[in-house]
Amino acid sequence: YFNDVCVGAMVSKKVVSEDSKDTTLLILTIGVLKAYRRLGIASLLLDHLITEGTKKKFKEIQVQVPMDEITALKNLLEKKSFTEGTICSEFYGNTGAQIFSKIL
Repeated sequence: YFNDVCVGAMVSKKVVSEDSKDTTLLILTIGVLKAYRRLGIASLLLDHLITEGTKKKFKEIQVQVPMDEITALKNLLEKKSFTEGTICSEFYGNTGAQIFSKIL
């Protein structure tokens, strides 16, 4: 928040494996208001999620980035030690999505 305005937010959900032994945090969306981009807000949001995920014993964090938005997030995710995975074509219409993950 800046002057009572939410300038950045992230939504994630818990995904439990079929054997119920491993849990993953799946990032559904990350957003920062245009005027506040490139100020490290998305980085702070990711740091917070990584810290909380580690505390709560999640196995990994995963994010599916639509291919048409890849340039906005790829460098940030790689700086946070996320690795590129497969390209998932059944989501996001014709663009597909690159899956990134980070083992905790």
